[in-house]
Amino acid sequence: MTQAHRPPSALEDAMTPLVRAADARGLAAFVASLPHSRRRAAAAILAGQLLPEVDENAFWQLFEAWVPCDAKALLGTFLKAAAQRYGAGRLNLADERLRRFAQDEASDVDRQKLLAALMPVVQGVADALRLLAMADGLPLAPLAKTLMRCDTPPAYFCLLRTLQSRDASPQTVRACCLMLMKRGGRLAFNMASILAAYFGLNRLPGTFSLTLPAYELSRLDASYEPFRKLLLKV
Repeated sequence: MTQAHRPPSALEDAMTPLVRAADARGLAAFVASLPHSRRRAAAAILAGQLLPEVDENAFWQLFEAWVPCDAKALLGTFLKAAAQRYGAGRLNLADERLRRFAQDEASDVDRQKLLAALMPVVQGVADALRLLAMADGLPLAPLAKTLMRCDTPPAYFCLLRTLQSRDASPQTVRACCLMLMKRGGRLAFNMASILAAYFGLNRLPGTFSLTLPAYELSRLDASYEPFRKLLLKV
């Protein structure tokens, strides 16, 4: 039986009207009343079935009202649904409720989770920079690692901008280059080459197929399109 024709469970039946009404208090009370073993099932239903499909305003209402109450337990559930919604074109990362959470409620761990969940699915630079701004205050090392794991042009652009704006040391940039080379793949190797050239590193173990004329490096962190074209060179 396909998921589209799967009959709803009792848990789904109970939570659906609460989610549609954006009744965070009622939903929280219902989930809290469940045995611990059933709470995982409820979280899976919320993340995979109910939150991805609900009206966007209801999604953000629930997010704002419920997640700050227990971000450790709830943030991952909402972020899984958010990534699905974004991929389907049904999530606006410019929503003020997300920005308020990141600025006023989120811990560093929460900001890193947010970045790790949403940056990999972002294809436009405006949303990538929006997410980067929400991660402001994260220590450089975990921020850089999270961006490198995404392996996308917008994430790599954010990495370059972060290393430049935070005046990263040569040792830090070198460590990033080595991690990218260890990851492998065309984008990662090209990004390592860009970082090495941009920050004037040498003696990296390996050779790069991407050659970078000096004029192409000028203000590369300030303009996404030239960066993207350079990164995607064969």
